[in-house]
Amino acid sequence: MKKTLLLFLLTYASVCFGQATKYSAAQVQEDIRYLHQQLKKHHPNLYVYASKAQLDSTVAALIKEADHPMSEQELYAHLTRFSAIIKDGHTLFFPNATSLEYHNNQSLFFPFKVFYQNSKLYVELNCSLNDEVASGTEILSINGLSAEQVIQFCLDRMMRDGHNLNYPIWILNQYFAEYYSYFYGHPSEFSLELKTSSGENRSVTVAALPKAKIREIRAARFPNRLTARGLNQEPGTGILLKIDILRSIATLSIRDFDSGILKTVYQQDFKKTIGYLFAQIKQAQIKHLIIDLRGNQGGNLENGTFLLSQLLPEKFRVVEQFNVVKNPEAATEQERNVLKKGWGTQLNPPQAKPFLGPTYLLVDGGSFSNSGIVSSAFRHYQRGKIIGEETGGNKSVICGWEEAVTLPYSKISVSIPTRQFVIRERFKNDGHGVIPDFMVRPTILELAEGRDEVWDFTLNLIQK
Repeated sequence: MKKTLLLFLLTYASVCFGQATKYSAAQVQEDIRYLHQQLKKHHPNLYVYASKAQLDSTVAALIKEADHPMSEQELYAHLTRFSAIIKDGHTLFFPNATSLEYHNNQSLFFPFKVFYQNSKLYVELNCSLNDEVASGTEILSINGLSAEQVIQFCLDRMMRDGHNLNYPIWILNQYFAEYYSYFYGHPSEFSLELKTSSGENRSVTVAALPKAKIREIRAARFPNRLTARGLNQEPGTGILLKIDILRSIATLSIRDFDSGILKTVYQQDFKKTIGYLFAQIKQAQIKHLIIDLRGNQGGNLENGTFLLSQLLPEKFRVVEQFNVVKNPEAATEQERNVLKKGWGTQLNPPQAKPFLGPTYLLVDGGSFSNSGIVSSAFRHYQRGKIIGEETGGNKSVICGWEEAVTLPYSKISVSIPTRQFVIRERFKNDGHGVIPDFMVRPTILELAEGRDEVWDFTLNLIQK
């Protein structure tokens, strides 16, 4: 899991493709063929959700449709159609570096944080110059296209683990402005059809803004709402513990399992911090522990293992086996892949005095990659109740250890995983993540009011 979506979004969250560069049909077709060859060579999950025949047919269709010159934006939208057939959350498409730098410094973006649920798109946070658009307002259309059209176009081209769309929906809810620009460019203004909470329809036009201005407005209007990954990254906030002595409840929030990000951004060492916080939990004689992995997109496997060692009474395993590609041209996963030895498949000892009280795990679509592995182990060892939404990360098989491949003409960088993680063989891979014991989804009303219904539900569950 070397090059992740997180690193891309943190570094290039304000960028997209331009329209100036055009690629000939022959160049586009060659990029498609090259990408197909690299996927066959490296990707161990290539035929988990689609057969070789289905993927080959998709590639042939993409080549046939590339019979005309394409702009960078058009090419990006064309190539990312691979996502819907491969269905792997670690296969990521990154823009051309020259375009990245240009748009990072020059371009304008959609000035709202949105929330998409049940086929409707809402304004969660208004970061535009027009402060009259209230949180909770439904967005019916953007620049002449229905909101559902826009969202579906994006979802058809975004990463996901299997048949589960919780992860790409979570990504859109956090980074809609970026993905809108990847697929629709950088208009100077947005004509919106809106529906207010009272049912009134209205039309407004708002100016597109630079990313710096959007962040400035968000910080001023919503100072307590800067909790998304990539925001409010103050030292000491990557791993947080809150203790309620009166109710004997501790809430441990882990925003990241990535050691590098924790060290450089949050100035925290995972093992030292977790060890110290669990010592505080024991000293306070806490009875109930809430672990919040919502929005935690993963990171180092050993960090998730260390967290579990603080919770489990006996030896445990987090990954059953690793596989890599051996025979690229083989038609099935079983024929293509071979076993790969590596750290992570061993039995792990618990800590000397782990916390064994009632434990509650909070997850959502942003609980991806290593968070999915931790959640799968938590369920497998029946450690406690899981609350929230289906994890974005698959519960039984994922990929990692990405290698960046640069396409020869467009210079689009594709992050291709090289190692398959078989997490739980006893779970049949149905293409879904860990399903909570209690399904609790946030609502736009809750978000507009700044409430946390998942945490409130958990607190009520404890008090019962």
